[in-house]
Amino acid sequence: MSVLVPSSPGHRQRSALNRRQFIGGSDARIIMGNDEAALVRLWREKRGEVEPEDLSGNLIVQLGLVTEDLNRHWFERNTGQALKDIQRRIRHPVIR
Repeated sequence: MSVLVPSSPGHRQRSALNRRQFIGGSDARIIMGNDEAALVRLWREKRGEVEPEDLSGNLIVQLGLVTEDLNRHWFERNTGQALKDIQRRIRHPVIR
């Protein structure tokens, strides 16, 4: 996993465009949850209707970013299951 470090003024815009192309872990939590306002906001973000929320100051998000490798290792060690295809983007076969 690589952590994106802002290195240019356009970093946030590129990152936002990139996030519109897939469903991440935080998105999945919103989709499976029961917060309708958050779900509608996510839908609007993915459609490009609203700017994504800036989570750079959110401690939980930042801790998640820097501990992904640790969390993956802990899961594999405690379950005996090896994770593969990490950060792999899979396109649904119906969507072309």
